[in-house]
Amino acid sequence: MQARIVMQPAVRLIGLELDDGRIESIAPLWGRFNARIGEIAGDEAGVAYGACRGMPGQDFAYLAGVRAAPDAPVPAGMKAWDLPAQKYAVFQHRGYYREISASFARIFVGGLAENHLSFMPAIGLERYEFARCPNPDGPHTEVDLYVPVA
Repeated sequence: MQARIVMQPAVRLIGLELDDGRIESIAPLWGRFNARIGEIAGDEAGVAYGACRGMPGQDFAYLAGVRAAPDAPVPAGMKAWDLPAQKYAVFQHRGYYREISASFARIFVGGLAENHLSFMPAIGLERYEFARCPNPDGPHTEVDLYVPVA
């Protein structure tokens, strides 16, 4: 798995936060978020993010959101996550969304080591460019997986 390295500046994401810490609740969360995305004054057209903090089964949190200015209003029922600047290894997932966990497994089992990288416990990101995933669960979906590295 080939990775590219990026230094992501500090960013604010606004969106809906997973309330039960269960990974199987992420897909329904996206359905609720997509219905409300227009309420957010985002600053990156055509892009949404999934932000992950912690590990499933432990202290896990997830936000489906968009990037916004630091002073952007947070709509009722939504949350803002302020992420610090972070170095990321960016891998690409291609295919059905339901198979994204297999891509993450390949990254952690061999992808990081193949690229001589070490995982850094920090917020990971899924970056969805709408033009690259017109059908989020279609076979041609492309999602960038941002894995924090030291």
